[in-house]
Amino acid sequence: MADANISDELFVRRALELAREGIGLTSPNPCVGAVIVDGNGKIVGTGVHKYETVKHAEVLALERAGQKARGATLYINLAEIRNRMRYENEQGRPCNSYSASGERLKTLA
Repeated sequence: MADANISDELFVRRALELAREGIGLTSPNPCVGAVIVDGNGKIVGTGVHKYETVKHAEVLALERAGQKARGATLYINLAEIRNRMRYENEQGRPCNSYSASGERLKTLA
């Protein structure tokens, strides 16, 4: 169990490092970094939100991971994303990329 906690911490730290790349580039949006990790502990996709007109970090990470995202875990530094995903699913909005991937979500709250 300790190994899982260490891995979780490392992947969340990587998401934070990625988020820092957006400092000064995301206004009015927050800085967000996302990391997708497969069942073997390998990073298969990453994303950073940098500009208002560019896709969000978690969407970029999912696109980069492709089919490898299925059953993987998404690490993201902003808990607000989880709430938005839940809201969009409840409203029938296009949050399909998350649910279709079948991935788990871990956030730094």
